[in-house]
Formats: sequence, C-alpha cells, structure tokens
Amino acid sequence: MSEDIPAQIKLYVKEQADKARNQAIGIFGFIAVIIAILSAFGVNKYVNDAIKMKLDEKGITELENTTKQKMDEIRNLHDNAVSMIGEIDSFLDVGSWDVTQILDLENGSWDKLGGSFTSNGGTMIIFASGSGYSHESSIIGMYIELDGKVVGTCKTYTNERQSHKSFVMNPLVLNGISAGEHVLGLKPWEDTQSDNNDFYCITILEFPF
Repeated sequence: MSEDIPAQIKLYVKEQADKARNQAIGIFGFIAVIIAILSAFGVNKYVNDAIKMKLDEKGITELENTTKQKMDEIRNLHDNAVSMIGEIDSFLDVGSWDVTQILDLENGSWDKLGGSFTSNGGTMIIFASGSGYSHESSIIGMYIELDGKVVGTCKTYTNERQSHKSFVMNPLVLNGISAGEHVLGLKPWEDTQSDNNDFYCITILEFPF
C-alpha cells in the first residue's frame, strides 16, 4: 500500500503539470491569435485606407481631366458649327441655286423642242426625256444641245417599225457653265421621227460650284 502512494502522487503531479502546461499553451495561443488578428486588421485597414485615398485622388484627377477634355470638345464643336453656319450662309447668299423647267410634256415637231434660260453659272444637271419612232428597226433617240453644241444623247432601240418608244433618260452633268443667257434644244438622232404622239421634258438643276 505504501509503495502505491508515491505512484499515485506521481501520476497526480504529472496530470496537474500537463493540465497547467495545456492551459498555458492555450492562453499563449489565444493571445498570439488576438495579436495576429489585431495586427492583421491594423495593417489591412491601413492598406485599405491608403488604397482608397489613392483611388480617390486618381478618380478625382481623371474626372477633372475628362471634364476638361469634354468641355474642350464642346467648345470645338461650337466653333466649328459657327464657322460652318457662316460658310453656309455666305454660300447660300450667292443665290446660284436654281431649277428651271424648259419643256413640260411638249409634243410636236423637233423645231420647237427647246428654249432659253438664264444661268447663274457653275454646275448644272440636265434632265431630258422624250420619245419617237422610226420607219425601220434601228436605234432611235435625240441629241441634247446647249448653245448649238451637242452635250449628250438619249436613245433606245426599236424592233418594230412605226412604233413609238421612250428614249432612255440620261441626266447630264455639265461643269464650268458661264453665267448668262443660254439656249437648250433637242434634235433627232439619225432618222428618228416625231409627231403629236411623242412628248418631251427638260428640267435644269443648277449648283453654285
């Protein structure tokens, strides 16, 4: 019995020592965890605050630069618009835009298929159309003359004799027309015939350039 007591005491002492050691380890471990958390929180907070401040500064700078750029673009658009409006106004002040109808479904002989008009000079487009027939299967059409000079043609092909056919319209663009009085006329292509069953139109569109 007396030999068992020291063993029991030894076991008890060992258990108490292990318990104290575990408690100490637990306390120190808890303290270490708290310190680590606090340290990490402090560092992260500092880093987050620094990043946020940097982003705020960068964002403000970018916003200022973007705003300035957009304001410059708006000023340029305004200046360009004012300049363009001024150019358009002066362009329109020339008064060279014009439309003249010389023939409106005119029929009859070739002699009266034409007319005079006053041009402001520049570029013009001549829209001419008409019809005719032939005694043989052939190309039929008309010449378009300005001041006695041929400037274009309108024509087609007819397979049937004595059959009235429309000529293919051919809008003509003429540049460098001088200002003043001009005469526009239509003349028959080769042996193209025309009578009261054929009709002719001429319209002139003028541009100031």
